[in-house]
Amino acid sequence: MYDISILMPSYNQGDYIRQAIDSVLGQGSCRVQLIIMDGGSIDQTLSILESYSGRIYYSSAPDRGQSHALNKALDMASAPIIGWLNSDDMYLPGAFRSVLSSFERNKEVALIHGNRILIDSKSEVVGFSVSGPFNADSNRFNICSETAFWRANCIPMHRFREDLRFAMDVYFLAFIAKAKPHLYLNKYLGCFRCHGESKSSNLWDKVALPEAGEVWRSLFGQDVILDTTPPISRSDKLINFLRLPLPNLVSYTKLKLKRQILGL
Repeated sequence: MYDISILMPSYNQGDYIRQAIDSVLGQGSCRVQLIIMDGGSIDQTLSILESYSGRIYYSSAPDRGQSHALNKALDMASAPIIGWLNSDDMYLPGAFRSVLSSFERNKEVALIHGNRILIDSKSEVVGFSVSGPFNADSNRFNICSETAFWRANCIPMHRFREDLRFAMDVYFLAFIAKAKPHLYLNKYLGCFRCHGESKSSNLWDKVALPEAGEVWRSLFGQDVILDTTPPISRSDKLINFLRLPLPNLVSYTKLKLKRQILGL
């Protein structure tokens, strides 16, 4: 019996997928089911996956896109709590412990999400995002997939929309948050990687914004703001800056981003 199932879609992310896998398997004492659905990568991904044989489940074959890979992984998930990590992102140490204990203390909650650290292609810290509680009335979508976890039984038959190339997270996670109680943890749970080959870098204007707008209007009847960092006070920024896990706080100091990020 697993405590948590992690869905990981993948395609040609061989430069990063080992770090993603290790961030899952290194979470500590909880029993983790890691399900990797690779879309038939032609880089070093398959050899990396083979090196974890017996510790993960993986399949590599052409698919119909990221949502299709997520749905295939979802069909195999057997734990009561599920998360989704893209193969170029990472979880932070202790994330699963915080999430599982929060679900245990809050039996009514179906979805939990938290804060993210932004990293670059070399895994150097370049920013952070303090999302705050999800509130659809603000017209903001601020549930980051690498910080989001949900109960497997929260909405039967709820799946990822395969017609979406980018906003499948908006649809899937906002749908749950609209229907069920959700909880924000003011903790850093995951790292989002910013790099030139990511979909966020290449599909934002032509795909991401139109899709997110359509999804949000269908759920809430309004337009959406795709900004995961709602306005917070200078003191709150400083507090969350000081909460950054080491060695990420050290990385920030080395990069001299205090003035830029905090506006001090």
